[in-house]
Amino acid sequence: MPRPFKHFDLPAQHLSIIDEHHVPRKARDDAEIARRHARPAGALILEQQLHGIQIAADVLRQLEGHPDVNFASRIIAVAGLNSAHYTYPKGGVMRRRLQLPNLIGEDGEEPPTAAEHRGAARQSLREATVSAEGLVVAIGDRSIRRERMSVARHLGETSLHLACADLADYMPLDSERAITVMARDYSMGLLDEARGMAYELGTPPSLAQLTDPHSDTSVYISRHAPNDALRAFDAARTTYGMAA
Repeated sequence: MPRPFKHFDLPAQHLSIIDEHHVPRKARDDAEIARRHARPAGALILEQQLHGIQIAADVLRQLEGHPDVNFASRIIAVAGLNSAHYTYPKGGVMRRRLQLPNLIGEDGEEPPTAAEHRGAARQSLREATVSAEGLVVAIGDRSIRRERMSVARHLGETSLHLACADLADYMPLDSERAITVMARDYSMGLLDEARGMAYELGTPPSLAQLTDPHSDTSVYISRHAPNDALRAFDAARTTYGMAA
């Protein structure tokens, strides 16, 4: 009998056919301009990503138990998967292995609920925050590759938890393999959606863009989010945003 799937590979060429990517806006504040000039090249986007991770975690916290969590979860899942792609070190292996969410339950326990999957996503974001803080500090150091791997893995697995949360409503199926096939299929669907939204928005959605209310991702949210979801994103940006 074929074994259940346990992993999902994020292709190294995931966004290779996309021409336009997020570029941080120019700073207007003199102090912020000076601060940016004093930082190493590439630091700003990593700082934006750190703050974007914090915004995403806070939005999920605010909306847990609210119907608008479904919209927020989908945006964060797509943005998180793209951010994982951007963060993985360049070169080396062609694919990046992520752990599929456990939809079966362990040691005879009930399968996780959708809320528990979102809780696991929030935990992954907390762990990503710690690694992302280290990545901002480590830029230019030899340790940056290890930090990049850690942030990318946590963001990728956050996205898979959010993408597969709705599967909790379909359990149980006839076999462990059937369940994991669905998890893999949902993850593949998220990959396609992440690419498709890049064409719809103009640039691939990313967590770094959540810090900027004028970014393509934030503009999309302002145009399409239900009211409470929009308020949650705005409140989180007020708390965790960056100087312009």
